[in-house]
Amino acid sequence: MFMKIKLQDISPEGLGVDVKEEEEFRSIAEQRGVKTLSPVTAHVDIRRISGAVEIAGHVAARLSLKCARCLEDYASTVETDFVRHLVRGKDKEREKEKELTPEEMDVTFFEGDEVELLEILFEEVSLEMPTKPLCKEDCRGLCPRCGKDLNKGECKCPPEEKIDPRFAKLKGFKVK
Repeated sequence: MFMKIKLQDISPEGLGVDVKEEEEFRSIAEQRGVKTLSPVTAHVDIRRISGAVEIAGHVAARLSLKCARCLEDYASTVETDFVRHLVRGKDKEREKEKELTPEEMDVTFFEGDEVELLEILFEEVSLEMPTKPLCKEDCRGLCPRCGKDLNKGECKCPPEEKIDPRFAKLKGFKVK
């Protein structure tokens, strides 16, 4: 189903793969709640290095993200260069709790004689997605009282009194 690279197809010089994929990448993305707007594009170089596989390349995808302030959908291009090291075997060693070295953070385990390339590309795109997506840097967000999108105009809510929290209790104090 997904774009699989067979280890036997990787020559000693390596294997270069150009990817322009829409349907399968969209399927992976939608299963994880991400909407794609165009095909993912990538160029990857795959090499076998002493029992491991190294995948290095560049990936780009156009996604629909939801702004964290105003909740509007907006288009964003996410792209990154990456290097991934894959080692055959189960991840049993990582099941135990231990602190990983920076080198171990780049290791991915796989089983069998194939590597699912689109899964790796989606993971790389996911890592580059903003943690707090904003439609624009100066997005004003929503009014906390009425919910109006402040990017589209001011709301009719009266301005909030800003009181120093240290003096908030004095607000109800009556003076004779």
